[in-house]
Amino acid sequence: MPKMRKNLGLALLFLLAVLTLSGCGIATAEQLYCLPRRSGESEAFQSAIDRAMTGLEYSAPVAGEHQQTVQTADLDGDGEEEYLLFARAGEEKPLRILIFRRQGEEFTLIHTLESYGSAFDRVEYAQMDGRGGVELVVGLRLSEKLPRSVSVYSLGDSGLSRLLSANYAAFLTLDMDGAEGEELLLLRPGEAETDPGLAELYGFSEGTAKRYERAALSEPARRLRRVIAGALTDGTRAVFAASGDGEGGLVTDVFALTEGGFQRIADGTPAHQPEVIFAEDIDGDGTVELPEGLAGPTAESAESGGYLIRWYALTPDGREVTKRYTYHQDPAGWYLNLDSAWAPSVTVEAGEGQYDFYGGDGELLFTVYAFTGADRDAQAASRGRFVLLRTDTVTYAAALASAGDYAITQQSLTDSFHLVQRDWKTGQI
Repeated sequence: MPKMRKNLGLALLFLLAVLTLSGCGIATAEQLYCLPRRSGESEAFQSAIDRAMTGLEYSAPVAGEHQQTVQTADLDGDGEEEYLLFARAGEEKPLRILIFRRQGEEFTLIHTLESYGSAFDRVEYAQMDGRGGVELVVGLRLSEKLPRSVSVYSLGDSGLSRLLSANYAAFLTLDMDGAEGEELLLLRPGEAETDPGLAELYGFSEGTAKRYERAALSEPARRLRRVIAGALTDGTRAVFAASGDGEGGLVTDVFALTEGGFQRIADGTPAHQPEVIFAEDIDGDGTVELPEGLAGPTAESAESGGYLIRWYALTPDGREVTKRYTYHQDPAGWYLNLDSAWAPSVTVEAGEGQYDFYGGDGELLFTVYAFTGADRDAQAASRGRFVLLRTDTVTYAAALASAGDYAITQQSLTDSFHLVQRDWKTGQI
C-alpha cells in the first residue's frame, strides 16, 4: 500500500506540474479540469504547418528509430534545431520533407525536399563531414519491384545539397574509423537478383562522398534479415549482417575497417546458425557474439525450437574466441547459460513445458519446467522443484536430478536462467 500511495502521489504531482505549465494553475479544484492552453510557440508552428500543408497529407517514415511526422535536428550547425515535417502529395514527386526554421516568434519554411517514391522508409541524422550540424539521411521506398533509394543531404549557407544517392537493401550510419564524423554503410543488391549483395562504406569530407573498398555479402541482398553495429574483441567497430541461407539457417557476414581496409573479415558459412537466433552481445561485455548451433540437442529438439549454442566473438583478423554456451528455447522465450566444461556434451529432450537435460554419459542432470495454469506457482514449488523466474503468465521452475561431477546447484541454475529480450531496435530488415 505505501508503494501504491507513493506512485499515486508522483502521478498527481506530474499532472499538477503539467497543468501549471499549461496555464491552468493549482488554486482551485475547478482549475484541475481546465483544458491545457497551447503555447504561443506551438500556435505559431501550427500556423506555419497549416499554411504549408495545403494539398498535402502527413506521411511519417515507416521504419527505423525516427518515425514521427514532425522531427527536429540541427542541420546547419548554428545551435538551433530545424523542424522537419514529412508529408506527401498527389503529384509526380509525391514525397515531401518541409524544413522550417524558427526566427524569433515565427516559423519560416526554408526548404521543401521533393522525391519520387511510395513512402519514406527510414530517416537518420548523423554528423558525417566534420562541419557543424548533422546530415539528413533519407531512405525511400519506390515500389515493390524496385530497390529502395537513399540520399544524404547537407544544409549549408547555399541551401540543401545532396552528397550521395544510391539504392540499398539496408543502410547504417556509424563511426567505423574512429575519426571525426560518421560513415554510411550500404548493403546493396548485386547486378542480378541471384548474385551476392555488396557492402559499400562511404566517408564524407567537405561536401564530398568517398567510397572505400567494396566487400561481398555471402547471399543475395534480398535474403538479408538483420543488420546491427557492434564491436570486435579489441573494440574495433564492425557490422553484422545476417542473411537467410536458403536452407533454414543463417549466414552472418562481419564487416570491419581494419589495417587491410574495409573488408569482410568473416562469414557464417562454416558454422550452423539457427534461423531464429541472431548475433548479439550475449554476455554484456560490449562485444557482439555470433551463435553456432551445436549438434547435440539441435537434432533432438529442433522441432520444439530448442538449440544448444556456442557463442563466439571475432578478432580483427577473423579468429574466433569462444565466450559462452547456452541452451536457447526461442519460441518459449528463455535461455539457459551452460558451463563451458560440460555444455558441448549435453543433450536435451523437450516435451510439453518440460525440458530434460542429460550429461554426456546419458545421466539426467536437471529439468526445466514452464507452468502456465492458474496453479502454476503451486506446481513450481511441488515435487522438489524450485522457482527460476516468474512472469505475468508463466512460472519457470527446475528440479535437480544428479549433480554428479557437474557442480550444478539451485543457485547456479537460477542465476543462469534468462528471458530472451525482444528489443524493438533489432536492425531487422
